[in-house]
Amino acid sequence: MFANAIVASGSVERIKVGKRNTDARVRNQSFAALALSLQTCRPVVQFNVSQLLQEPIGSRRSFRLASEPLEVEGIATTVSGAVELLRTDGSILATVRLSAPVPAVCSDCAREYIAPLPLAFSEEFWPEYDHVSHAPVEMPEGREGFRIIQGQLDLSEAARQYVEMARPMRPFCGSECRGMPDASRQGSRREPDRRWGALERLRCELD
Repeated sequence: MFANAIVASGSVERIKVGKRNTDARVRNQSFAALALSLQTCRPVVQFNVSQLLQEPIGSRRSFRLASEPLEVEGIATTVSGAVELLRTDGSILATVRLSAPVPAVCSDCAREYIAPLPLAFSEEFWPEYDHVSHAPVEMPEGREGFRIIQGQLDLSEAARQYVEMARPMRPFCGSECRGMPDASRQGSRREPDRRWGALERLRCELD
């Protein structure tokens, strides 16, 4: 009987260990699913303009943004600043002044740093349908812009495009940049490939 009790207690212990392992796997799967959902979630900067679209021309809304999430080419960043929305004859004109810190690599010293990008732009946003006649709204020629989808004015795509345009062609980390180390500079000065000598001589003769 005592031996049976020992065997039984061992079985119970194995069951408890197996349950703990199962619980751990479930928690890990939950955390992995949560991380995946955060990675696949695309942050947006949206404003509900359903009421503004029904107001007369000249009506305005003003907003302040503080570290609102934005995704640019797969890189998560934030935008802060001011947004003003103006009701026009058929659209909403968004006047935007934002700053967006984006990661960059200095072209002089190859150091990673955060580049603050100032953004200032105005864009028109057009509803899909007229709120009175419910007829489709076409963008007039020469006044192209972005669409308002189901009453939501989404600045994400416009901000993404202006961030891309504002990125410096030759990033520079600042006045304290020390440049490339001497060893790196010397290493970058390579001797010309002698295999191209014949072509070089031919080019000189033709010149």
